[in-house]
Amino acid sequence: MAENAEFQQKAFRQITCILYQRGVEEFLKKLHARGISRTVAFVARGKVIGEPHDHGEFRFDMPKEVLMAMVEEELAEETFEWLYHEARIGEPGQGFLSMSLSVQLGGDSLSPDILSEE
Repeated sequence: MAENAEFQQKAFRQITCILYQRGVEEFLKKLHARGISRTVAFVARGKVIGEPHDHGEFRFDMPKEVLMAMVEEELAEETFEWLYHEARIGEPGQGFLSMSLSVQLGGDSLSPDILSEE
């Protein structure tokens, strides 16, 4: 029970990576090897910014796999940079990467800094 209370006091950041090319399972394994185990992966459909538009009757949706990871705040920037380079996000057609503000799991969804501003 004490471990759970300690866990709830830690701040996390959610990293979301949308990959156009297959390979999310490999990134899950690599994240787990780095000690990040709060992850989920799934398949998504739809268009995101920069994808080709419909051309006549032909419609092309690039396949997407989504990886989400809850990363302890002190490891978040390093993990974000690692994933950016490892997934080649800066290259055309590779995907999209985002990171949330700080959150605490099991408590308020906003960080204490944001809550104190209200």
